[in-house]
Amino acid sequence: MQKLSARQLVLISCGLTLDATLISIPAQMVKVAGHDAVFCYFIAMALIVLSWIAIVKTVQRFPGQDLFSALTDRFPFIGKVIGLSYVAFFFLILTRDLRSIASFVNYSLLPRTPLSVIIAVLGVCVALTVRSRLKGVGRMTEIYQTSLLIIILLLPVLLFKEVDYRWMQPLFSHSITDVLHGSWYAVAYLGEIVAIPFLLSSSSFPVRHGLYGLLIGVAMLEGLLVLCIAVLSPEITSRFLFPNYHLIREIRITDFLDRFDVAIVGVWLPAVMVKIACTLYFVCHGIRRIFPSLQFEQIVTPVSVFTVACSMWLYANYNQILHFNAHWPVLGLLFEVLIPIVMYFVLRPKVKSTALAK
Repeated sequence: MQKLSARQLVLISCGLTLDATLISIPAQMVKVAGHDAVFCYFIAMALIVLSWIAIVKTVQRFPGQDLFSALTDRFPFIGKVIGLSYVAFFFLILTRDLRSIASFVNYSLLPRTPLSVIIAVLGVCVALTVRSRLKGVGRMTEIYQTSLLIIILLLPVLLFKEVDYRWMQPLFSHSITDVLHGSWYAVAYLGEIVAIPFLLSSSSFPVRHGLYGLLIGVAMLEGLLVLCIAVLSPEITSRFLFPNYHLIREIRITDFLDRFDVAIVGVWLPAVMVKIACTLYFVCHGIRRIFPSLQFEQIVTPVSVFTVACSMWLYANYNQILHFNAHWPVLGLLFEVLIPIVMYFVLRPKVKSTALAK
């Protein structure tokens, strides 16, 4: 069983929460909740905190085992069905994120490059990252996720002259229904943190490390959302496909650094690729746990090829992903909230016969 340091665990938790969420979800939240979208992340986070505590407490009942092993050992048939369902769920996340990143690269950096070529190159990079196993992913997270967090913390300083807080007023001008609607878009993305107990044994992490990562990720998302609204205005933010990209394009340091956004994207892109690699590792690790006869190295290549193919086949264009985001929380609430809470009440170790005799 592989282990991660406390710092790596916090950063991976933060990456699962932050890196893919900041692509398009802010625009969709602002579209329905206006400047009151600043409250949406906190409502979604409250639900995910409850789910995280439940799923970690569940896996702690099985020392030395991850949640895949606990499910298959306790309920051999139903446990494999639930495990395969989670593999399928995170495979959809994998294809969605890969297509989203490829669409962003095609839109912002390589507009003349065929989208299929971008997806294939990104898929190869992710597959090579996963071959280094979870420890390699953890080391890369320490580099790129830390750099991304530092850049996000510097953004208020770099954009200070562009901020107009009048766009934030008046607060509470939208109904609670609008704010809950905005939270609906965010909850499934924040809930991806539940992947960690499936990858690591309970002895590898306490509850607080995942919570730290979740809190840091939500704080960064909240800061970016406030900057988008205060710099771009709610109306313009809601109309952009990638509002955070247009936010960083507003940075002007000197006349010869008018494309500082390229440097920032150069840090964010490896960070989000590591996040996708973590999701691919989840899928391969789940298949390996459910079918023990397979070797991990035998799984990575075919799953990566299938991911690249599905990323191109499942979505005709990026607008389909945006439309899918409106329905995605249905699956997200099932796998990231409902099932973890049910497992908390149902999934317990077998009572040994000696204990029964006593």
